[in-house]
Amino acid sequence: MSSYRWTVRNVDPEAIQLLEEVSETSGLTFGELLTDAIETWYDGLPEEDHEDTEESDDPVALQG
Repeated sequence: MSSYRWTVRNVDPEAIQLLEEVSETSGLTFGELLTDAIETWYDGLPEEDHEDTEESDDPVALQG
């Protein structure tokens, strides 16, 4: 998957501070941490919630 530049709005300031702390201690970028969090959340969904999606580099296709 290609890297796309994203803007995330309306993130709670406390969550941003937590992200900064984890980033500083882990050495991972915000993007790496967010990717890991999203993948962990998705993998925790019940199987019936997982869609059979093909990987795509097209950001429009990823919007659903």
